[in-house]
Amino acid sequence: MRHSLKSRIGLAAAALIAVAAAACGSEPTPAPAPAPQPPPPTATAIPPTATALPPTQTPPPPTATAEPTVTATAVAVVEQTVTLTSIKDNTIYEPLIGVFVLNSNGRGSHIFAGNNNGGFARRALIAFDVDEQIPANAIIVDAILRLHLSRTISLEQTIEVHRLLRNWGEGASDGSTVNLQEGQGAPTQQGDATWMHRVFDTEMWEVPGGDFSDAASAGESVGDVGDYAWNSKRLTADVQMWVDDPSSNFGWIVIGNESINKTAKRFDSRENATAANRPSLQVTFAVPEGSASGGGAEPSPTPYVDLGF
Repeated sequence: MRHSLKSRIGLAAAALIAVAAAACGSEPTPAPAPAPQPPPPTATAIPPTATALPPTQTPPPPTATAEPTVTATAVAVVEQTVTLTSIKDNTIYEPLIGVFVLNSNGRGSHIFAGNNNGGFARRALIAFDVDEQIPANAIIVDAILRLHLSRTISLEQTIEVHRLLRNWGEGASDGSTVNLQEGQGAPTQQGDATWMHRVFDTEMWEVPGGDFSDAASAGESVGDVGDYAWNSKRLTADVQMWVDDPSSNFGWIVIGNESINKTAKRFDSRENATAANRPSLQVTFAVPEGSASGGGAEPSPTPYVDLGF
């Protein structure tokens, strides 16, 4: 109780002092201002850690290199067709068993292919000089061998031609001096081809009956009297070979049906009196325009020609 009264007296005294001060005009002592607070730190922009990369460099397009200019030289290819006559022909006769007489027919008017009545073979040999009218740079397009059948003792038979592999001769034998039909030939003369000889009487065949390619160059069914033609890619290739390499040109051997008797066919030879019936070789070939057209000329550059072989 006592403490409370004292407190009240203190408060009343303080109030009196304040009233007196106000009456005298004194300013009250201002309360001290709070200490200024430092401003918050300004946020500094943090640079991005990623450094911008320069754009990817695209390599410049390659500089176009000019292609060399190729000037095509037009070469006109000219096709020609020539007809050659045989330069030699002959017939060789298979000798009778036990008989060593060798017959031939180098100068006769006919050549034979096939078996006679007794089953003994006759084979014709024939050759053409392809260098005569065909230039060395020729491309052979087609070749056709033509023979004229003037007599037959058989029905239709297949007659084949095979490329000969060795040279042979045509002598002076003439079957017409023995028999007008010439079916037996005549005694062999010097230089003739026989069943055993390439050239009588010094050079022999390696195989009796002739050395020739096993593969037929062409075959033709031959019946009655008339004209016949042998034509094939292989026969054409034979002629191309001879143009490219004249030393390989030994011509063809003509072989008939030798499996049975009585199949022989008689054709006309180069000595026949009727020129139209003589053996011929029709050749179509291509050469660059302006090239020499005669045989033996220096070859000119030959353009590629697709023959579809």
